[in-house]
Amino acid sequence: MARRHFGYLGATTARLDFEIGDARLSLERELKRRGPRGYDVLAIDAFSSDSIPVHLITREAVELYARHIADDGIIAIHISNRFLDLKPVLANIAQATGLAARLVTDTPEDDSAASSTDWVLLARDTAVLDDPRIAGRAEPLVPVPGFSLWTDQFNNLLDVLKVRPREELKNLLGLG
Repeated sequence: MARRHFGYLGATTARLDFEIGDARLSLERELKRRGPRGYDVLAIDAFSSDSIPVHLITREAVELYARHIADDGIIAIHISNRFLDLKPVLANIAQATGLAARLVTDTPEDDSAASSTDWVLLARDTAVLDDPRIAGRAEPLVPVPGFSLWTDQFNNLLDVLKVRPREELKNLLGLG
């Protein structure tokens, strides 16, 4: 299916391996089977729909991804979402895990049907993200004091809603 729907896969000279299943569970199995993979880039792209797989953006998930990247590797997480602002989630996870974080926003310049996208880049080495090819397009992602740290045991989608009725909903639910 990937080869049928993504034309660029056929154009690459890289060796491609496909794992069927949940990305996080597959990476956990891979770590046990063969150890860290040493990826140059590990892309996590599952957040643009109306519902998100929260288990892919917890502290534990990011720690797993970091174990799989090369020393100068990058974890690229696509966080574009109509309803949720996931920047503070990743900013605080980056701080908690000791990773450098940058935000890259790509807005189409023409009137095409493409929409703008937001990606968070995480790396062990800040110098990787200071590379001019990245730094010229990226902005620092600053941690938010007082914002909750998402873990496998805790997340709060109300905190990341983009809509203004968030405070009213929190009060209605007795959370505010």
